[in-house]
Amino acid sequence: MKHGTEPNNDLDPNHGAATAIKDMARKKNLRSDPKKAKGLPAGGRLRSKGMPLREREDGEEAGNGIRAMLVGLSMLQAIAKERRPLPLKDVATVSGLSPSRAHRYLSSLLAAGFMEQDVRSGHYALGQAVVELGLVALGQLDHIRIGVDALVAFSEETGFDGHLSVWGSFGPTVVRWQSGRLGYHFRIDEGRVLPLLWSATGRVLMAYREGGEIAPLVKQELAVWNRENPEQQIRRQDVTRMCAAVREFGLSASVPSQQRNGLLDPVFPTVIRLGLETTAAPIFDHRGRVPMALTFFGSVHGSSINSEPALQKKLRAAAQAASRRLGGLAEPPT
Repeated sequence: MKHGTEPNNDLDPNHGAATAIKDMARKKNLRSDPKKAKGLPAGGRLRSKGMPLREREDGEEAGNGIRAMLVGLSMLQAIAKERRPLPLKDVATVSGLSPSRAHRYLSSLLAAGFMEQDVRSGHYALGQAVVELGLVALGQLDHIRIGVDALVAFSEETGFDGHLSVWGSFGPTVVRWQSGRLGYHFRIDEGRVLPLLWSATGRVLMAYREGGEIAPLVKQELAVWNRENPEQQIRRQDVTRMCAAVREFGLSASVPSQQRNGLLDPVFPTVIRLGLETTAAPIFDHRGRVPMALTFFGSVHGSSINSEPALQKKLRAAAQAASRRLGGLAEPPT
């Protein structure tokens, strides 16, 4: 073991053998010293008072397994909060473990599919098993099924590709993709976390939230944009005006035909290359909150919700119907 690392008996395959060797040596010493052996039961095995040895050992093994599981889950939560792939040293820092111990846990999580490692950078990110587990848990909630019903119905009626997204722990998160008959050959995978400023979904979910809830994410995205685009700075006041415009119109867009907010750069360069536009509508719950959004893709050179008022009205109506099923009382704007 390297100097400064922490021993981790829970995951050390040699720990059991080492313990057995020490027990054998101790029993040998006890047999050779009658005073030390006083009170030793027949067979030379020590027993815990009031508890059979096998039961005590089983309990210790179970306790070790529970502790290891809790450490692994805490590591997953710490990594998830960072919202980016991390090198080993950062994983160790955020999880409060030594690098050697963090690496042992990461190896187990990689084998189980809960973590993934980039082959080039070596950085660690949440794996597909985490995404699937989260989607299954979300799917058990009634409001997700109501949102999916609205997504599928609108897509089948209009032919547009689209997705249902929720406000998750780390921002707007896609939970269901629906392909329409128009077929733009573009897809966003379930589990994808979308930005607030550069996606229609993020904008509509952001517009109906308290400032304190979205402030850290907005600050992070603005810092990146302003650092990379010094000639086109965006201020917090610009974001506030954009949110007000989204609430007034009842819809948001990432490549707005009507250019209602001036933030025209979408998060996905592929969208521009394919000539696509996106439009999102809020779904309200019984407390007036917006837990979900419906987002659909149109074509700049063909049918697009952004440029067709009749389709905008239809999308609002679909979102309002889902809202009523959730007990929402929000009325579409006039």
